[in-house]
Amino acid sequence: MATLDITAEQVRTVIKNTRSGHPQTTRRGGARRSVDPQKLDALRAWIGALPAVPSHYCRAKSARRYLPSDVSSVHSLYRMYRTAVPGALRFGVFRKVFKTFNIGIHQPRKDKCIMCTQHERGEITEEEIHEHLAEKRALSDFFAAAQQRRDEQERVASFDLQKVLNTPHTDSMLVGYSRRYAVYNETVYESQTRRGLCFLWGETDGKRGANEVTTVVWRYLKLVDQERNVTKVSLFCDSCSGQNRNRILMSSLPVMLKNLQNIHTIQVTFLLPGHTSMPVDSVHGTIERFVRKRAVWAPSEWPAFIRAARVNPFPYEVVKMAHDDFLDWSSKELFKTNKNEDGERVPWGSIRFVQATSTGVKYATSVQEAGQEGIKLHSVIPQRSSRRGRRPSADSSLPGKAYPAPLAINPAKYRDLVALVDKGIIPQERHQEYKGMKSELTVPDELAESDEEDQ
Repeated sequence: MATLDITAEQVRTVIKNTRSGHPQTTRRGGARRSVDPQKLDALRAWIGALPAVPSHYCRAKSARRYLPSDVSSVHSLYRMYRTAVPGALRFGVFRKVFKTFNIGIHQPRKDKCIMCTQHERGEITEEEIHEHLAEKRALSDFFAAAQQRRDEQERVASFDLQKVLNTPHTDSMLVGYSRRYAVYNETVYESQTRRGLCFLWGETDGKRGANEVTTVVWRYLKLVDQERNVTKVSLFCDSCSGQNRNRILMSSLPVMLKNLQNIHTIQVTFLLPGHTSMPVDSVHGTIERFVRKRAVWAPSEWPAFIRAARVNPFPYEVVKMAHDDFLDWSSKELFKTNKNEDGERVPWGSIRFVQATSTGVKYATSVQEAGQEGIKLHSVIPQRSSRRGRRPSADSSLPGKAYPAPLAINPAKYRDLVALVDKGIIPQERHQEYKGMKSELTVPDELAESDEEDQ
């Protein structure tokens, strides 16, 4: 026994518990419940059929896939599973199997401040965070002062793209894990008038990039220009480089001015991510609360729901955009060089303020330097012409159309939508809206929401 490093008591216990020449199974660890292999296979098949797709902005970094933001937690997903699959397994088994699929519940990170997060982790200096917070306060004061102005010749507005309106929109478990059609709402809210304008389009009409956002800005400016008394428009938005803070939008401003009759100055201020609280956000919150317990079965129903979301002081206005409304503003990109009047590179990703007038476009990377004479501005120098070194003036002609025909959707999404139609989940009168869409394999199957982080 000394050689085997066991005691006499261990030997007696083994002999005592032996039955028919075999020791009894250990009873340590409590009772074990077996899991039906067929139910496990059914669970894996159900999870595998979920519309989990790569995030558009993270797919190069990770193989992890994401579910739409409508799925708020693993518990809500489990409730869908229990409704859809007879004899569902318990939650503990569901969660364990779900973790093996490398699927995440998508939570957009667009409004998270990277610098504040880095400071919490000790990755930036106190001097850097002090400068960052000083700029935050300066921007907040600058925005507040603009909203309080009551100049009839100036219009102050904020604009932002709402979280994707996945359609059909309903709390029905039968729709919860199907791929759905994306509807986009770029909203403009005027601080003085309390007017909210919702520019609405679907994913077969356009994307959600710089051309679409710039087209909405152009359509809004045309509406304001018709009022004749407004000569200056001050716009505020977030710092998303894919939609707002980019050369496409900035290059378009001189072209817009040349095609407007009464507006002579356009200013755009890009607020800090994570510290961006704009009046336009209240429009999106009002819409989301109104439709929370209501079913929106088709894209064509959204305008009526958005108008009904607010009664006082007056309903929101809806401007429906079709594919042939969007213009290819990227073709008018005037600032292809990165130089200012001092010969320095233009820091496109750090610009906080842009002003366009008949004399050109100027910018600032901070509003902290604002004094009695206003913000210190740098001029953006257009690219030199190849003919005798002359600089081009802004071409006054508007760009051509961005899309010659309606866009296609991903085949997997089309199959999910048609399945909802064929099962009778979507009402009969809305069937053709979905069946009339076209699909192409070249359209990626990816998450509609953005999780882009910008400074």
